[in-house]
Amino acid sequence: MRTMHPNPSRLASLTQRGKWGRSVSGVHYIIWYSGTSPLSSSHKDRLIYMTIRHLVAFVLLASVSMQAQIPPPRQTLLVTQSALNDAVALPNTVIARCRETAVYVEWSAGTTAGAVKVESASDAAFAGSWAPLATVTWSAASKEDIVQITGVHLHLRTRISTAIVGGTVSTWAVCI
Repeated sequence: MRTMHPNPSRLASLTQRGKWGRSVSGVHYIIWYSGTSPLSSSHKDRLIYMTIRHLVAFVLLASVSMQAQIPPPRQTLLVTQSALNDAVALPNTVIARCRETAVYVEWSAGTTAGAVKVESASDAAFAGSWAPLATVTWSAASKEDIVQITGVHLHLRTRISTAIVGGTVSTWAVCI
């Protein structure tokens, strides 16, 4: 019979009395080779209940912790902008956890020209030239383009590198 035990001192006590105890990856459990347990049945029931309760609490905490690490599904960057050098960066709290990023560029109706650069830098306040990752040039009005970027970046932004003519551009980022 395999019984998980949440209390390391109780595990040590039982192993000192001749029972076999083991610890694997921080999870303590006891194997009773005789098929019987020196614990009373009410104590065994409590032990199993506590083990299940601790396991459920661990699973719930782990899932909440993982959810807190998942960035929001869509980060808005440029919103209906057209002026040269308009730029918006992703917050570091989002982009620093990303390994794969997709940047969507949406050209509004009436646009006839323009370009958007996707850039990266070590600091959001960096005033020099950011490192270029991709350039999306206008291809058609009322169209959406996508750029896929692999890698870890401290800061990522979209910037209008050629003024948008006849309309506006909006950009969003999604990352995992």
